[in-house]
Amino acid sequence: MAEAENQEDETQLNLAYFYTLDKKLQPPRMNVVWELSSKDRDFEAASMSRTPLRFVAVIDESGSMNNKVGEDNMTLIQRMKLFAELMVQNLKEDDEMGIVTFATDVQVKLPMTQLNEDGKAQALEAIKTLRTRGATNLSDGLLAALEMFQSGGSFHNGIVLFTDGAANEGIRNADQLIEAFNAKKASVCGEACLPISTFTIGQYRPDLLYEVSQKLGSDAFFWLSDDSNFEADMMIPIFLRETCLVSNVRVTLHALHGLTFEFRSMGSPLMTAETSQLETGTEAKYFMHDISEDMKKHIPCVLNLPADWETTLPGNDAMSAIVTYVGTDHVERELHAQIPFYHDTVEDLIREEASERDTKQSDNTKEGNVSIPNRKAGHTSPRSQVSAVNDREEVKFPMKTTNTHKDPSVSKDTIHVAIPDACSYIIAHTSDLPHQELNKVQRAEIAIVTTMQEDSRVLTVDSINKAATWVRQGKDKSWVPHATHHLQEGINIITQKQDEVKTLVSAEASLQVTAFNTSMKDNLDFCVSLLEPENFDPSHWARMKAMASSLANETPTAGAVFGKNRQPFVPPKLATKIQKVTVEVAKQKGHDVPEPEPEPEPEPEPEPPPPPPAPAPVVKPKPKNKPKSPETVKRLYRDAKSAKAVRIAKPFKNQQFTLSEKLVAGKIAKNSTETIKELVIKHGGTPVPFVQNSVLVCTKAEYDKKTGKVRDAIANKIPIVFEEFIYDSIKAKKMLDIEDYMF
Repeated sequence: MAEAENQEDETQLNLAYFYTLDKKLQPPRMNVVWELSSKDRDFEAASMSRTPLRFVAVIDESGSMNNKVGEDNMTLIQRMKLFAELMVQNLKEDDEMGIVTFATDVQVKLPMTQLNEDGKAQALEAIKTLRTRGATNLSDGLLAALEMFQSGGSFHNGIVLFTDGAANEGIRNADQLIEAFNAKKASVCGEACLPISTFTIGQYRPDLLYEVSQKLGSDAFFWLSDDSNFEADMMIPIFLRETCLVSNVRVTLHALHGLTFEFRSMGSPLMTAETSQLETGTEAKYFMHDISEDMKKHIPCVLNLPADWETTLPGNDAMSAIVTYVGTDHVERELHAQIPFYHDTVEDLIREEASERDTKQSDNTKEGNVSIPNRKAGHTSPRSQVSAVNDREEVKFPMKTTNTHKDPSVSKDTIHVAIPDACSYIIAHTSDLPHQELNKVQRAEIAIVTTMQEDSRVLTVDSINKAATWVRQGKDKSWVPHATHHLQEGINIITQKQDEVKTLVSAEASLQVTAFNTSMKDNLDFCVSLLEPENFDPSHWARMKAMASSLANETPTAGAVFGKNRQPFVPPKLATKIQKVTVEVAKQKGHDVPEPEPEPEPEPEPEPPPPPPAPAPVVKPKPKNKPKSPETVKRLYRDAKSAKAVRIAKPFKNQQFTLSEKLVAGKIAKNSTETIKELVIKHGGTPVPFVQNSVLVCTKAEYDKKTGKVRDAIANKIPIVFEEFIYDSIKAKKMLDIEDYMF
């Protein structure tokens, strides 16, 4: 197959690639991101049956579990009983569950049991027998749990392991325990997918537990806060397995035609130990236990180019990927993909697109038609996709310009497009799927944005891990400046890269990059605050490692880890499940936790008055709305913005909007801190950067000027409304008739 887009329809895994290359860097390197996601529509198909779960809870019963934590006056063993009861309540009748406890010795409280009515009753009785005793032999508890997976059958498996302290019996070295587990797993259940999720609490440094979670699982490491309802967070691995769509995902990447991997820049917990043993530098292997619904996994790669790359690579494949996985039908599949190397820079792509538009426009003009290019659905102007939006003239077609980036091969009467300097040395490409409706310029922008985001994510993980290494020094605060330096350095580099990208991409894409990078910098800032003298706590090492593992694995960790009620990588369906069990836990503890408020019902229309006895007058057709004056528009904006004083209505729920060049970044009202884009999001809408399957919102001046997005919307027959539609709909608390606001 030539590219990743040649995947067959029966595959249940989406595979896409993004790559960029900066020709100015010496030596030049190719940044590649592979993106894996499952096909949600297959999971939701009525013909598909749910794969049952098989989980074992491995619970610490050592003496310290009798300590009370948090404000609930409950001991840890009592809270583990509550968690185990949650498992029983939320698992289905075709699921299976076991319970193993460890102290000085190991006890099997519940053998693997199907949770039908009798099985659930048996499990609840077993939970009542949990009690504290002895020391902490974690390794024997984990290995005993492994023996419970001997039976066959098609399940999504998992082990949930909790301890409140360091192991003081059995195997206490992480490498030795991991080796023992893998050896026993090979003899007990072979290639069965069996991820381990580890949870801890307290002020000790859980090195062993962290290593087990990262080497024997694909989830984040879970550090739990005393003051949270962490029993609900312990359900996250179970919910992830429940929505698992593909499992046992193995990725083998090959660098081709003289390219080699720069492994020093490719740290990832998904990379297998086998990769480090390879000597060629042209092969890398990754493993993921599973990919859940609505979640994506990214594999960033850095490749060194051969010295003669400009002559040898064009027309050849730069990389290949082989992906094997097990789908929801329990059939193992294999997926092949290649990345062809394109030599065209972003500037070349913009000129090619502009030339095609010019040609189409000239043809239409000769035929006496309107000079609007008849472009394919989803294509937008180069100006709106890869360009600098500040201090640049808007691209018009046809037009002439004295831009310094004239192509000597084009005649002087041809269009010349304003192109940022950086576009002349950046190569950027994206696989056709899932972006087949976009042109090459748009896909180049997506590649730039995606590789930039991955750079920021990897840099954030690296900065937190480096800082955490210094935190290991303990109470001697002399290390704090060193740890803070790593965090601040990460913030500075992300800011610098963000500023560089702004010269390459559109306003919409720049906002997307800024939002992502802001979240990464917020994570680093939060770590800086943890290291301040008044905030320091010995548990911060575990907390920071939990943050880093969540970001590295792109999967959620416990809710209190990131602070400010932030919990990244939680898709909507998972958030609903977590909220539900959080309410259950709070109720069982006697807390007064309100249920989430339902969406407000639309107010009923008032009954019409009875008709008068006299004949009704002739009703004139409702006059169509007209764009209003700038002063009126500002007033409407302020009125719409004031809606936040009451319960916020969602009139734009499930509706996509493309905002014009002016509206996407502009603040209409003077001294306003809220953009129209933020206003749309707040009221349920989804701003999208491309004019397709959406409604274009613009100002009257932009419509009269026929800006790039307006032309694209006209060409693709996309509705165009003036901005008052947004404000009036918010004021009315419902989405008004679009036709009344169309130009």
